Amino acid sequence: MTQILEIQNDGPLLVATNYWSSEHASKGFCYLSFNAGTGRLLVPSPMEHFLPDMAAATHAVMTTGTLRGVASIEILFDDHSGAPFAIQLDARQADRLLDDHDRLFPLWAYTANGIAGIWRAVTRAGNLLPDLRPWPEHIPLRSPD
Repeated sequence: MTQILEIQNDGPLLVATNYWSSEHASKGFCYLSFNAGTGRLLVPSPMEHFLPDMAAATHAVMTTGTLRGVASIEILFDDHSGAPFAIQLDARQADRLLDDHDRLFPLWAYTANGIAGIWRAVTRAGNLLPDLRPWPEHIPLRSPD
């Protein structure tokens, strides 16, 4: 029997979840949740060693597409290098897929101990993943004034 994932929110803050004790977390599967306009990437302990790679990024690019024929999400942590860190998630590892592209939103990484990183993130539609293109520099990553 599959455990039902429970998440309690206070606006954008994740205040409680049973994810950390789930089989998926113990196997190292991240989970992406959205609330109050904020993306929250739940990073289980087997994946925490990637947090420094994520922290090097100035922003994140979230691309929806398909990976091996399965609806998926890629989060590219853009550090302006030739080899940025990226993670691909099966769409079932998220509580929703964003269908409004070129949208700017905050992305927070959570561990069982709380918030471990915050980035400005933007969405885009892709086709096949991986799609490791950086966000085009001519498109601002901030809201218009």
